[in-house]
Amino acid sequence: SNDSGLASYVAGQIDRSLSWK
Repeated sequence: SNDSGLASYVAGQIDRSLSWK
């Protein structure tokens, strides 16, 4: 599995969501 890659992807999505508000 590529957990670090998944975590990085999720973190990126959260960052975009916070920036969008």
